[in-house]
Amino acid sequence: MEQLHQEEVLIRACTRNNRLFGLMKEHGFGGKGRVNVAAFSRKIGIGQNVIGDLLNIKIIPMHSKNSRFGRSGEYIHAALKIAEYFNVEVEELFPIDMYLKVKCSKTERPATLEELPKLISLMESYCTEPLSGIPIPMKIMEGSHE
Repeated sequence: MEQLHQEEVLIRACTRNNRLFGLMKEHGFGGKGRVNVAAFSRKIGIGQNVIGDLLNIKIIPMHSKNSRFGRSGEYIHAALKIAEYFNVEVEELFPIDMYLKVKCSKTERPATLEELPKLISLMESYCTEPLSGIPIPMKIMEGSHE
């Protein structure tokens, strides 16, 4: 018989550009903790992949070398077009420091049910609003696993 992992749950966290995320939600491209990258992509004529990569901090929004697409240190076309659509400064929407400091946009960690309340509490201490999808863990926190 297969040996099961001791940890019952997998905690996943991702880092996103909250300024872009918020503007997309405010302009009708999302709700309930999600944004519709496909709809936004169709609206502004920029590929979903590059929008998703900018949103999820997977690519740096500047050219790294001179090419036919732009000069080194200039913002990429997609970043400029997104900033223009929202009528904000590209430097404000895509602060280069944020993109350079985030080394990994996603992480995950196995956890036991006993660890879950502490991890959720720690995550919520950094949140400005309650975490979405909490009902099951909240029952655990209120139950006999304390």
